[in-house]
Amino acid sequence: MSRPNRPSLLRRPERIEALTRDLGEVREQLWSLNHDISETEAMLTGLIGDLRDYGPQDLAALLAETQRLRLAGNFLAVAPDHSIDGSVVVADRLSIIIVTYGTGEVLEECLAAIATHTGAELGGRVGDYEVIVVDNPPDGPGVRTAERLRDRDDLRLIEAEHNLGFAGANNLGVAQCTGALVCFMNPDVVVGPRWLTPLLAALDDPDVAVSAPVLINRDGSHQEAGQQLFSDGSTAPLAIENADRADYASAALWVVRRADHLEAGGFDQRYHPAYCEDVDYCLRARARGGRVAVVPDVAVVHVRGGGGAGGDVALAQRSQTYLKARWAVDLAGRRGPEG
Repeated sequence: MSRPNRPSLLRRPERIEALTRDLGEVREQLWSLNHDISETEAMLTGLIGDLRDYGPQDLAALLAETQRLRLAGNFLAVAPDHSIDGSVVVADRLSIIIVTYGTGEVLEECLAAIATHTGAELGGRVGDYEVIVVDNPPDGPGVRTAERLRDRDDLRLIEAEHNLGFAGANNLGVAQCTGALVCFMNPDVVVGPRWLTPLLAALDDPDVAVSAPVLINRDGSHQEAGQQLFSDGSTAPLAIENADRADYASAALWVVRRADHLEAGGFDQRYHPAYCEDVDYCLRARARGGRVAVVPDVAVVHVRGGGGAGGDVALAQRSQTYLKARWAVDLAGRRGPEG
């Protein structure tokens, strides 16, 4: 029996091209599926580890917290040109958002520096600015930072009912702010003269998603000019001469466009309450074609740990585990910290 004549694929280049496109789509779908599976595995591993220490009352509280965080995600369901209460967003206004959590007196120093040095830069790229403090309550006994701020008329105070963490509180601040430009500032940052204009100028480049300064210690010694990210999810600070190689910059002080922040989905609240949100944010910005610009002409003091959150090693490791699972493909292409 003779075989029927079938046109050879080699004589049909358009068919080969179509098959190549199909294979490419399948490859992307498989990558996305593997990404989701890795992300789910990391979350389940962390959850199982946590559940071992929980009793019935703790589990009930956990379920309530999960529902609260889900609702908190609606903070970013707002239009780019309006705040969550319907106020119009002003094109030449800067909204400085500061998140507090049992923050000490360094906050007063932070606010004083803003008042001293920001006004002199108005009239150029920005016409005015607002300061919004989002105060997270302590998880246990303690005094809220908000108690020291309720009588101040130089800021807008938002008192979160629950601890929204770094990501949730900043996202809430963005939802309520009225500036088209947003500055995320830690309460342990102290700005100096001409801190703002160069950071705003960096955003003239449409590819820049995040503009950040050099961070220094109180004694003037170098802290970081952005950070390099390694294959194991760890990072290392960069010297000023290598600022253009930054994979991300610590979110002690960032300037971003409000519309970009909303479009990107804001800070990922799955890192609640803290750690690695800034790394994840910059990786997502890069995946969307953006980049981080560390501006070497601007240096601000960053008092490490002065914001009140402290340094929880176990919490940092948990967030890093989630980061590694979520960005496994990206991290696999990077070199290790050993060089």
